[in-house]
Amino acid sequence: MVHLHLPLDQDAEFEDQPLPTRMLRQILVGRKVHLGGRVLVVGCGRGDFVAYLGNLGYCVEGVDEDEDAILNARQRFPLFDFHHGQLGVSAGMPVEDFDLILVQNVAIYQNSLLDLGARTATANLLAALKPDGDLVFIDKQDRNSEHGDGHQSSCWKRHLACFPGDFQLDNYPESFFDRASWDWLWGLRSHQNYFTVTFQLRSMKQGRAFWCDLARRGMMTDQGACCPNHAKPTGTIRRAA
Repeated sequence: MVHLHLPLDQDAEFEDQPLPTRMLRQILVGRKVHLGGRVLVVGCGRGDFVAYLGNLGYCVEGVDEDEDAILNARQRFPLFDFHHGQLGVSAGMPVEDFDLILVQNVAIYQNSLLDLGARTATANLLAALKPDGDLVFIDKQDRNSEHGDGHQSSCWKRHLACFPGDFQLDNYPESFFDRASWDWLWGLRSHQNYFTVTFQLRSMKQGRAFWCDLARRGMMTDQGACCPNHAKPTGTIRRAA
């Protein structure tokens, strides 16, 4: 039995568990990602989440657009593979087949999810995913808001609509016993809940060109921004070439 609240390596020098236990259990156990399965953490930063999952028994790699963060991660956790990659152009992206890809704190998804850059980033990730594998976007939402980073669930549905697969949205309210909840009670931060957007691949293995072509085709039907929060100030509409 693997205890998700406790790292297997007691001497590992990484920060506290990065996500709520209930969320990790649903992502890893609920989605049947077996121990030893290949996991890619996108937006890995200094590598703490990669090391945490690695100590649970998964084969984990990390990628981030911040080159300094990747250099730091390689120094802190030399047993893991870290990549400096630009998600929107696939430069530096690992090409192995992953059972699970976790995405968190990636700048390109903080803009309109209907932009070609955001959809190309997702296309690059889908090209690295095994058939029946899961692509999971992790985010937080304010307690008094229905979305995180200004995105509504309908934004993610429209973002992923041009790709063949299954969409699922799950919410994970913070526990009263979490340290973050106590910070909220003391006025140190706003109360936030986690949510995940999961996309399960339901097709044969395809190359990057296939997925990028679907991203470009999606631009022919989805114009403008995914929601009013991400509308361009000029009011102009991007049209597909």
